[in-house]
Amino acid sequence: AVFVLLPSLLAAWYFFRIATPLYGTHSEFVIQQAETGAATASGAGGMFSGMSLATAQDSITVQSYLQSREAILRLDADLGFRAHFSRPSIDPLRRLQPEATMEAAYRLYKRNVTIGFDPMEGIIRMEVVAADPETSAAFSRALIGYAEEQVDQLTHRLRADQMTGARDSYDAAEARVLAAQDRV
Repeated sequence: AVFVLLPSLLAAWYFFRIATPLYGTHSEFVIQQAETGAATASGAGGMFSGMSLATAQDSITVQSYLQSREAILRLDADLGFRAHFSRPSIDPLRRLQPEATMEAAYRLYKRNVTIGFDPMEGIIRMEVVAADPETSAAFSRALIGYAEEQVDQLTHRLRADQMTGARDSYDAAEARVLAAQDRV
C-alpha cells in the first residue's frame, strides 16, 4: 500500500487538483526553393530542384535556429516567453521562477518546443506547448515567422547574385538593341 497506493494517490491528487492544463499547437511547414533558370534547364540541379534533397540543408539550418538560444531570446523579447511561464497560475513544477537564469528558461523552452525534420518528406514538424491555447498558437506563429526570416537570410546572397546577373544581361541586351537601332 505504501509503495503503490500512496504514490498513485499523490500523483492523482497532483494531476487533478494542482497541475496546470497545457495546450499544444502542432505545425508543419516545408522549406521550398524558388526555381532558377539554370537549375530547371537541365542536369542534376533540375532533377533535384523540387525534391527535399535540394532543401534539406536549409531545413536543417532552420531547425537548428529554432532550437537555439537566439530563438528563445527573440521569442521572449517579442511575446514574453519567460513572463508567460512565470505566472503564479502555473503549477509549481512547471513554473519558471521570476529570478530564473536564461539557462533555466532555455531548458524549459526545449521541453515545451519540440522541432523535428523529416528528410524523407522534407517537412519540419513543430509542437509548441503553453498554458493557454492562444499563447501556444502565438508562439507557434512567431517561430514560423522566425523560420521564414532565416530562410530569407539564407537565400539573400543567391537572390542578389541572380539579380546582378539579370541586370547585366538586361544591360547587355539593351546595348545590343541600341547598336542595332544605330545600324538601321
